[in-house]
Amino acid sequence: MTTEVRYADFVREVFVERQVISYNALTPKLERDAERKIIPFKPPPIKLRPIDVHRLIRPYVEARFIDQFKTVVPLAAYLALFQVIILRQLVEDSWIITAGLFAVIVGLMLFMEGLKLGLMPFGEIIGNTLPKKSPLPVVLFIAFLLGIGVTLAEPAIGALKAAGAIVSVESAPYLYALLNQWADALVLVVGAGDMSQLTVRSLVLRGAKEIAVTNRSLDRAVALAEPFGGHAIPWETFVGTLPSHDIVISSVQTDQYIVRRELIEGIMSQRNHRPLFLIDLGLPRNIDPQVQDVYNVFLYNLDDLQTIAEMNRRAREKDIPKAEHIIEQEAEKFMRWQESLPTIPTIKSLRRHVERIRETELEAHLRKLGPLSERERNIITALSHAIVNKIMHNPTVRLKQSTDEQYLESIRYLFDLEEDE
Repeated sequence: MTTEVRYADFVREVFVERQVISYNALTPKLERDAERKIIPFKPPPIKLRPIDVHRLIRPYVEARFIDQFKTVVPLAAYLALFQVIILRQLVEDSWIITAGLFAVIVGLMLFMEGLKLGLMPFGEIIGNTLPKKSPLPVVLFIAFLLGIGVTLAEPAIGALKAAGAIVSVESAPYLYALLNQWADALVLVVGAGDMSQLTVRSLVLRGAKEIAVTNRSLDRAVALAEPFGGHAIPWETFVGTLPSHDIVISSVQTDQYIVRRELIEGIMSQRNHRPLFLIDLGLPRNIDPQVQDVYNVFLYNLDDLQTIAEMNRRAREKDIPKAEHIIEQEAEKFMRWQESLPTIPTIKSLRRHVERIRETELEAHLRKLGPLSERERNIITALSHAIVNKIMHNPTVRLKQSTDEQYLESIRYLFDLEEDE
């Protein structure tokens, strides 16, 4: 026999822990005024406790904070390791850096959320509607303006330039090695005078491996290059070797430029515009200043070197207070040592006196203990030394700090120390 059951009744029976709520319980009762008109219902304001607010926004904020945390912290850790290992500089003001990283994470979280909810929909609307309502030149012009704005807003270029200017060979030898010693740069020194000799010697000390020297006198070029493992190039042919060199240092006596812009333009074409560094140490100038207008050519002269020397001098001047502080500390130590010299005979006499007592009493008590193993005797002897050292430590320190002769005489009287002890 078949029994028909309504689906709603079936669901009501099979669902466990089901609670049926009447619709009337969820809706307010209708209230009427004196004229029997329905009074509009005004829902009460929603009141949220601080814990309710926290529970509502925590999942939303937590997910976005963790996303930015995973992005920023590995980069910060990499930069910290780079500074410690490569630049060999300790990370100072760690608490300030940590607070700054937290601010960066929060700022990026808010920025990315604003970008996703505000700017991106706005840009999508412009991108969809602008081509439909404006001609192509207008669209290209607006895109051009946006490109300029993005370029000017990029702070990384200036930041990298400022950071790069701070790095020096002395403070970052590993970085210097990465950029110089392992780059196998080819160096050409033009001239064999005193300035060129100093230059070659400095290059070798800095780790340069491939050095070539050219001079009007080939013998002088050979005499300069060979002691440092370099080779000489005849003056008549050195121009043809310029494309193979990465650094050219010139210091010769001449009334005209030996390296001109037209020459460098042809050389850079042969080098596929790889960077070329020109250092002009001559007076008058050996290299045409216009060569620095050529792409990837970097020219430095004596004025630039003077500026660098001045920067290094100022950097060293910043260390003067540190050096003065070290001198003051060492001078103070020396003065304390000098003032303690009169107390040294008394300290030696007191220690010898106590040491004799220790040895006498130790031997007497070892005889009373009877036969002992070598290990047991060593333990007891070490114990006696430890006791004496502990007792003598504070008196020794106080004696070294004291310069009062009457105080020293009191110590000699109390311990019956003889003058010749």
